[in-house]
Amino acid sequence: MQDIQDLRVASIVFWSALFAIQRGIPDTSVAHSLWSTIWRSKLPKAFKDNHSEDDAKSTWQFEETTLLRDFENKFIGWKDEWVDSRAGRAYTEWATHKKYTSFVPCSNSRVPKAQDAAARV
Repeated sequence: MQDIQDLRVASIVFWSALFAIQRGIPDTSVAHSLWSTIWRSKLPKAFKDNHSEDDAKSTWQFEETTLLRDFENKFIGWKDEWVDSRAGRAYTEWATHKKYTSFVPCSNSRVPKAQDAAARV
């Protein structure tokens, strides 16, 4: 690793991999301990001589924030596209209707009861 651009690329690769497997990992403790390990042992002396830890850590955190923002924007876009689709509009209409009405099954409902379905098997 020679310069800050190399650290940016390494940060993007690291954060992308971590985000893919991070279920259940506490937010700050892991990132902080990983950064400490990287700064202490994984970055070459030449890199440390040319860049302060604050600058390098800022790059590390910037790439994490950028990736998270990209994920968020992607999901918001998918959500908006779905809401604007026929299925999304139908669901929105159904959910709005259900908000103001309750479902009370009546005795002459055409939905088969569980015991009736089991008896037919």
